[in-house]
Amino acid sequence: MEHLKFIFSAVIIWTSSYGQGGKLLVGEQLRYVERFGNIWLDCLTPDNTSVWCRVGWLKGTGSRIENGSHYAMYCNGSLEITNVTADLVGAERPYRCYDVNGMLEHSNSVIIEVKNLPTPVVMNVTVVEGDTARLTCNVEGAQPPPSEFRWYHSGLLLEGERFSDLILREVKHWQYGNYTCVVSSDDNTATGSGLLIVFYIDVVNTTATNVVAVLNSSDVIHFGCQASGVPMVTDIAWSFPPNINVLDTIDFLSEYVTTSSEVIGRKGFGHSGLYNCTATNGITEKTVTFSLTIKGPPEAPNGLTLLSLSAYAAHVMWTAQFDGNDPVISYHVIVWSNRNNFTITSNQSTILLTKLLPNTLYRYKVVAQNGFGNGSSSDDAEFKTLSLPPFSPPSNVQVVLISSTAVNISWEIPQFNSSVDTILYTYIWYTSQVGGNLHAAKRSSAELIVNNKTDVIISNLAKGTQYLFTLCLGNKEGRGPCKEVVKTTLKTAPSPPVISAVVINSDSIQLSWAIEDDGGNPSLLYSLRQRTDPNDGGVLLLSRAALDDMQYLVEHLMPNTSYWFSVVAHSDSGDIAEVSSTLVITKPLPPGTPVSVLAKRNTVTWLPSNGTNQKEGASSFYIVEYMLGTSDWHIDSSTFRTTEPILDITGIEAGRVYRVRVRAGNSGGLSDWSDPVMFTAVIRQVAQVAATSESVDDTVVIAVLCTSAAVVAIITIMIIVVSFLIYNRRQKILHSYEINSASLGGMEIEDDEPNNTYTMISMDDKPAAAAYNDGPREDEHSTSKSSLYQLDTASMQVATIKIDDDHTTPPVVVIPITITRSTDVTDV
Repeated sequence: MEHLKFIFSAVIIWTSSYGQGGKLLVGEQLRYVERFGNIWLDCLTPDNTSVWCRVGWLKGTGSRIENGSHYAMYCNGSLEITNVTADLVGAERPYRCYDVNGMLEHSNSVIIEVKNLPTPVVMNVTVVEGDTARLTCNVEGAQPPPSEFRWYHSGLLLEGERFSDLILREVKHWQYGNYTCVVSSDDNTATGSGLLIVFYIDVVNTTATNVVAVLNSSDVIHFGCQASGVPMVTDIAWSFPPNINVLDTIDFLSEYVTTSSEVIGRKGFGHSGLYNCTATNGITEKTVTFSLTIKGPPEAPNGLTLLSLSAYAAHVMWTAQFDGNDPVISYHVIVWSNRNNFTITSNQSTILLTKLLPNTLYRYKVVAQNGFGNGSSSDDAEFKTLSLPPFSPPSNVQVVLISSTAVNISWEIPQFNSSVDTILYTYIWYTSQVGGNLHAAKRSSAELIVNNKTDVIISNLAKGTQYLFTLCLGNKEGRGPCKEVVKTTLKTAPSPPVISAVVINSDSIQLSWAIEDDGGNPSLLYSLRQRTDPNDGGVLLLSRAALDDMQYLVEHLMPNTSYWFSVVAHSDSGDIAEVSSTLVITKPLPPGTPVSVLAKRNTVTWLPSNGTNQKEGASSFYIVEYMLGTSDWHIDSSTFRTTEPILDITGIEAGRVYRVRVRAGNSGGLSDWSDPVMFTAVIRQVAQVAATSESVDDTVVIAVLCTSAAVVAIITIMIIVVSFLIYNRRQKILHSYEINSASLGGMEIEDDEPNNTYTMISMDDKPAAAAYNDGPREDEHSTSKSSLYQLDTASMQVATIKIDDDHTTPPVVVIPITITRSTDVTDV
């Protein structure tokens, strides 16, 4: 009964857990077990109570576990694994419990690892002294992982080192040797060791490292060093300042190397510096440094510079150089001139030199001094003291009246002693005055500077006025005392000239002028000035020349250019101010001959030359001359004037041949006539023309349609004549039209020779010679009514003349003409 009661209670508990639902639990997810040992796994409900006889176990990916040699499952849900080996456990073989009734979810997985603590591995490490060394204690596969690391160097515990990596920074060579790692895991420990190898070189000096010697001494200076290291030292070398005499001695010993250097001979500043002993063992190197200082007098200063200057003082400075490895105590400044000399001392690189003489050239140099004596002197430098201003006024001052408004002032410069520099200018100030007081009620005043001269003309003064003239000499230091002179100007002067100009042509102007009142001076001299700009100086054409007729021909001027002219009259009584004439403009050059003259029916066109070269001016108008026939020009000719390069000629007879020529003009003159061209006058209102000429078997028909009744009558008569010719089977040649590049006019076909040949002029804008492969017998440009061309009448010749005249409305379009062999030609 008690047994049944227990079973009933367990069922109630299990049923209760089912009712709650949830997931089975197995406790820790990672368990460790000794090799060949036993381990228990418990499966619990979500409320941590045991299950009863309804639990199974899975291994790996889901294999069900059965009771056997290694496994024993119990009703309370526990699993016992006995005699554990590696093939039963591991991360790839997790264990889970499950509800065989499917009421609860599978438990989480538990991984079982066999405890293992392998021997730590510490790899040997080689470093160079001064680098960082890292030794690693590798315990790969330890289960559970190590909980503690300890490090020992040569049996001594390294405090504070509790990690798998031992890091040694800036390693010293004495830190080489064995390093041991002790690993703890649970109750187990394991030990591993590795070797730290340190490559190094140690160099020490065997003599003093800092040596001082005197310049140019002959003492032997010895430097020595000793080196050792791992690996063993293989080489040792010296480096030292260039251009010195050094002896090296090197001894290779079993454990270390010694070497020495000796500096012999006279010592210069160039021997000063660092001497380095460097040892190497193929892995690393190290250097010990020795210092040699050579002391002596300082070097000469340079950069002598003048800072400021006056007549009696000069402030100079210089740049200190190498002090001989000993501080400079003072500087000695040596000063001399052709008048005095002295030496002055300064403890700085600058000094003020005083008590100098004005306007005097001085030279100076500087010597530096230290504890070893005076050095060499600097290069010489020089300066010149400022001069004094002039201490006397100008002498022999003369004011001469040269006109009623001008005076000539002259003076002399006195001799000064050497303290006064060259006189550069004369300052002149002048003023007018009222009454006897020269410094009161000034009406006008002015000043000027005269350079490098001892005379000057002052103009534009007032007539009959008393002036005070003040003259002072000056140089670059200033002005000295002044000299005053009083002078009164003249009262009369001739009147200004009145200028007139006549333009002769494009390069010549005739100037003339008149004087209304000569002021009682019968003989005047004239100066004439020409300008192209009223504000510039221009060109002086005449200078104080005597011209009784007061005329002057100005030649070689530029065409179409504006000029200004002014005249000055000179006399004993005074000058006349320059008076500019009215603006004078030269004529332009005549234009060039028109080109490309064309005559088409009643219209003439051309192109202006328009200054195509420097000898031609621009065209401003054109003259067109035409005449009937070949008469002389200007007898039966007519002229038109136009400003455009085209002219439509009116009032001429239709059907008549005219000649026409063109010339250009401007205010400078006319061009030459162009070559004449020919044209035949036409009637403007023509509608349409058609003509045909035949032999025995052919027909010639001419139809002319016009708006005029007279034209219709003429066409009717022509048709009757043609019909008569057809009846007599004789060839008739009609008036036709000629087209060329110049004109459109009438022409005739004439009997040339009795052997039945014919003549014809050009058609289709081509000469007959080009159209029919025969040359002309007369000049193509003959003045006769027709030009003669020989034709072969053995074969039919057909030509078409196309008339396209844009001056005719409507235009005449086509005249076809057929020519055949015939025994007779009749002119119409």
